[in-house]
Amino acid sequence: MTWRSVTTIATSWSGVTVPRRVAVTIFNAFAEAKTLYLERLREGAIEDPTGIDELHLRMMELMGDPLPYGIAPNIAVLENLIEHAETQKILRKPMRIESVFATETLELMA
Repeated sequence: MTWRSVTTIATSWSGVTVPRRVAVTIFNAFAEAKTLYLERLREGAIEDPTGIDELHLRMMELMGDPLPYGIAPNIAVLENLIEHAETQKILRKPMRIESVFATETLELMA
């Protein structure tokens, strides 16, 4: 096994490779930003909220987290996206969700 195979994820649809150790850091940074945003939204601390902010606030009141991060809470959407990409021949061959994301991020949720 080479250093490169250990430290990078498979090339994604966009053709970008990300060092494995960076993937979790990126996920955590987005999760923290989301948490801060939702706290500010809940507290009414967003000056001039947009329609999207108001939608997120309403969704929080009705169902909890309006922006679920991670594979598990978004599995249906991800599978649907891959299925459509295969049908439309955007993907040349079938692709498993696990092959798109860094292994270290598969269980992460925020």
